[in-house]
Amino acid sequence: MLVLTRRTDDLVTFPEVGISVHFLKVRAGQARIGIDAPKDISIVRGELRPDESLEFTSLLERSPLRCLPPEARHAIRNDLQQISVGMHLYRELLAAGQIREAESIFQDVDDALSRLNESQWLKRQQAKSPTPNVKIALVEDDRNERELLAGLLRLKGYRVDGYQDGLSAIENMSTTSPPNIILVDMLMPVCDGAETVRTIRQNHCFDSSAIFVVSGTTPDSSDLSIGSGGADHWFCKPLNPECLIDAIESRVRAVSN
Repeated sequence: MLVLTRRTDDLVTFPEVGISVHFLKVRAGQARIGIDAPKDISIVRGELRPDESLEFTSLLERSPLRCLPPEARHAIRNDLQQISVGMHLYRELLAAGQIREAESIFQDVDDALSRLNESQWLKRQQAKSPTPNVKIALVEDDRNERELLAGLLRLKGYRVDGYQDGLSAIENMSTTSPPNIILVDMLMPVCDGAETVRTIRQNHCFDSSAIFVVSGTTPDSSDLSIGSGGADHWFCKPLNPECLIDAIESRVRAVSN
């Protein structure tokens, strides 16, 4: 439990979340507060005009938190909202001289920050060793993107074969053991991503292979479903590599169990 009385230059840090609250100046009826947070956590000021404010939904969707389960994102969104509104109200109460009410609100903000700090979803975890002998096919026409992602996945211990279009991927994969995971871009020459996915799904040799789309497009614009007969997972560009690796590991573990 944090003490509510604050003095100038007091610093409150929540290490697991990476948020620090620095009380720059405290005097009767007013407190000047500085807040440091990671780039993934945006700070929205209460005095912004309506057209300048950002919805927490969009903040979550644009950050790595979008790969969390819906219930986790909902809880985090609620706590972020309570912190944002609470800090605004805290300042207004101080300005109005309602010190006791302000301290009560600050306690609510403190509780919300503590919940974020203790959240299992936000705790930094030690890197886990990838599952051995996982074979990945990477179908991406942009050479630079293909080599960068393939290099990252190989550093993680995966076996990666890269292909510049769907046709070359299908031809080569048909002559070797099927990959565990097939990563497919949508906008490609010769054989685009949607056609590649549908062709793979029609070939029972790849029944055990998961198809992950990595694209700047959406399922609707590509006329491709998510689930049976389509892609198992859809990752929008710019890609968050950690989310992709987590999905790869989840898929491999699910199949092996």
